[in-house]
Amino acid sequence: DQVRALADRGAVKWSTVEIDRFAGSTTSQSVLWGGLANLSTMIGNASRLMFNGMYSRTADNNARIERGSFENDGIDARILRMQYVQRAMHSEQLSAEHQLGERHVVDWAVAASDVSRDEPDRTEFVQAIERDTPAGPERFRWMNTGSAGAVRTFSELREANREGRANYQLTFGARAARQHRVKAGVLMRSTSRDASTTAYGISGPAAPNSLRELPPEQIFAGPFSGPGARVFDIAPLSQGGSYDAEDRLVAGFLMTDWALTDKLHVIGGARYESDALEVNARSTLGNPVATTKRWNDLLPSLAVNATLPHDQQLRLSVSRTVARPEYRELSPIKSRDVLNGDDTEGNSSLERTRIINVDARWEWYPNAGEVLSAAVFAKRFDLPIERVYRAAGSGSRTVFFTNAERADNYGVELEARKSLETVATALRGLAVFANLTLMQSEIFLGTSTQASATNLKRRMVGQAPFVLNSGLTWVNKPGSASATLLFNRVGDRIDAAG
Repeated sequence: DQVRALADRGAVKWSTVEIDRFAGSTTSQSVLWGGLANLSTMIGNASRLMFNGMYSRTADNNARIERGSFENDGIDARILRMQYVQRAMHSEQLSAEHQLGERHVVDWAVAASDVSRDEPDRTEFVQAIERDTPAGPERFRWMNTGSAGAVRTFSELREANREGRANYQLTFGARAARQHRVKAGVLMRSTSRDASTTAYGISGPAAPNSLRELPPEQIFAGPFSGPGARVFDIAPLSQGGSYDAEDRLVAGFLMTDWALTDKLHVIGGARYESDALEVNARSTLGNPVATTKRWNDLLPSLAVNATLPHDQQLRLSVSRTVARPEYRELSPIKSRDVLNGDDTEGNSSLERTRIINVDARWEWYPNAGEVLSAAVFAKRFDLPIERVYRAAGSGSRTVFFTNAERADNYGVELEARKSLETVATALRGLAVFANLTLMQSEIFLGTSTQASATNLKRRMVGQAPFVLNSGLTWVNKPGSASATLLFNRVGDRIDAAG
């Protein structure tokens, strides 16, 4: 059972009320099968050659029925949605490591992967709940006018990735505890994607109530859709289109692990990335839109690892990272979300997000297999990408993506793993573990946003205030059998705001 609704401003200040509330149930059937192969061999005494291969195929068949109200239109309705999606992925990687003397190591890898997603049919059928008289029985009648009463959608996606990388590492130092390392490497990656979605709306403005009350498998079959029948009008919808993307990434890095003392290491370096992206999109009812992005980023990082007495460690780090928009987020074409009926549209003006990360972590290892740690972290986002609602007229909802001005995210993380054997001998082989993260975030949309913003400052979309993972694990004495009981809890998150 599932319930979905929008939130609207209530009569009391700072209160919210539900609007367009729909309650229903979803039935799903899924199939997953695949295989993997991992092979490695030594070539001489100083080289290892490895191959990793994987293939998986999934199919999801979902059906949903829900009932609620379109309050702006004053219509009670029942919605039936059916969706079938199949996905396939395979990847292959050939890699090698070469030890060249005592101080030099070279490793390289080449990889290829292909992904496909096929949605051969998605159906949405809307029935108005009407009464012929105020006290009469409910009648479920097809909403036969307009383009949203019956929608058929077909889509497919193909993506190919090719990647090559090579790294070199030099180790030197007079003492084993004071070994220094310098590492450099390059990477090249190419990604190509083709995606298309076609949506059609079916209406029947002249359909009598006797036809509108039939189930959909009878309405769209037999005499009403045969040769010579003129009951239905079929038209393409704006919730569709196609796009292709070509993404080329070239990167290089240089880093060093310098042992200042036997117990204090400084790890520093920088990575340079040059990304060239082209996305060509064409909506069903619109003109082509070509998007070209050129992003060049220098990403430095610095970390300090200190070994403390009594099996403790302290880690401090600061780094800069980036988050680039997905190809779908850059494509200004509309698609319909099956779950809630909203339209989703990309934004060709999106820019990548630059992130500054700072964290400190303390760890203690009291016994083998046991750990207690605490960490604090903070992130500053420049131009974060948010999933928001576009300002639109009554009854029209479109989710799109936009760059906010900035955002902050900070919190603490606590982790513990404890063997119960130290509590009682009878509990040998049992261990408990837990990980708790508490987070606070604030995003500032900026005054120039296109979003329908209730507040220019709020929590980030998708950011939960807490995440808890815990469990109990058991391993028998020989180590040939094990079992784990898991518990996971994630706090409430904003899905889309506006």
